[in-house]
Amino acid sequence: MTSFITGLRCRGCGALQTDQEPFFTCRKCGGFLEARYDLAKAAQSLDRDGIAARRGGLWRYRELLPVRDESAIVSLSEGGTPLLKSRRIGPALGLENLYFKDLTRNPTGSFKDYSSSTSVSKAKEIGVETIVLMSAGNAASSFAAYCAVAKLRFIALMLPNSYEGMIAQNMIYGAEGYIIDGDSAAVGEVASRLARERGWMNAGVPNNPSRVEGKKAIGFEIVEDLGWRVPDRIVCPTAGGTSILALRKGIGELIELGWAKGMPKLDCVQAESCAPVVNSWRDRTGIVAARNPESIAIGLLAPNPAAGPRLVEIMNETGGQGETVTDSEIRQAQFALAREEGLYVEPSSAAALAGLRKTCARGAVDRRETVVLMLTGSGLKATEVVARDLPKPKRIAADAPFPA
Repeated sequence: MTSFITGLRCRGCGALQTDQEPFFTCRKCGGFLEARYDLAKAAQSLDRDGIAARRGGLWRYRELLPVRDESAIVSLSEGGTPLLKSRRIGPALGLENLYFKDLTRNPTGSFKDYSSSTSVSKAKEIGVETIVLMSAGNAASSFAAYCAVAKLRFIALMLPNSYEGMIAQNMIYGAEGYIIDGDSAAVGEVASRLARERGWMNAGVPNNPSRVEGKKAIGFEIVEDLGWRVPDRIVCPTAGGTSILALRKGIGELIELGWAKGMPKLDCVQAESCAPVVNSWRDRTGIVAARNPESIAIGLLAPNPAAGPRLVEIMNETGGQGETVTDSEIRQAQFALAREEGLYVEPSSAAALAGLRKTCARGAVDRRETVVLMLTGSGLKATEVVARDLPKPKRIAADAPFPA
């Protein structure tokens, strides 16, 4: 058996439906779906140490992923990314056990490869021919790579402020790329309309349950790398909130399997100009859409995430904290990660450290906690952001005296 998946369940009404047809919302109420597994059977036949001994990354966990037909799997050796203990930043914050989950090591340079692999594999399995996706850049460039391998048509709907590196990635992989004037909410509506009208698969979240299934393996890896111990806190830079949804689901499945105990606090960090989830959590109100958001961290600009209410629930359930960060704080964190830890990440990733600094300053983190920061994308995708703040190399002739 390749997978213990049993089907899809509506998060709203609880109705069940098959995972073998290209219907990604509930046929009864139109709600969002999530994959369900027979974890009782999985617990009887799977051994966590046996999985840990397997070679490979994401698909080591294939029985707990949504693809039934192993021949449909589309992989670029994603996953298996390192969990690095902080050398300097943790001690400076008074934290004894600060770790970085360095997701920049994936094939296209971001954590999106986990969910692109599961999504494109599932699309191939059920006969999808065209995928459309709204993305600031990382998700689209990742899907473009996997669709190229799977020979699926991919329509990338990008934003006007998408980084040049990400646009180039999309186009070199052969995506049909469009830059749509509007924010992520407006462009997301375009993707939804095209999917409805033309029968395409909308790969956006939470429309596509396979996105969460891929990213939940990040939680598997973190717990496994800590010796099957659950960390006390995971800090997630957040836009649509797939990481928080996935970590909650993935670690919950490990607990149900009997492979781990306890749920970590799941912290949410958002840009100050675009913080509908953090504001809702902090003010105890409903989600209020951000208006005219702007930030160097374009991956965080989701003004009205559909999963927003669920993200607030998860923060409250797990005791997670919420923080908003400015561009200045993000930039400082980006430089600190590079110069103190040797980790060059894009602004959205650096927001995690910026948020943790503020949470520590509020006294909301115990120094003995095991804390994991999600570093989601490579700084090489957004060189224009830091280039203006860097000194220019000095130019000297080959035969000139070298400066002392």
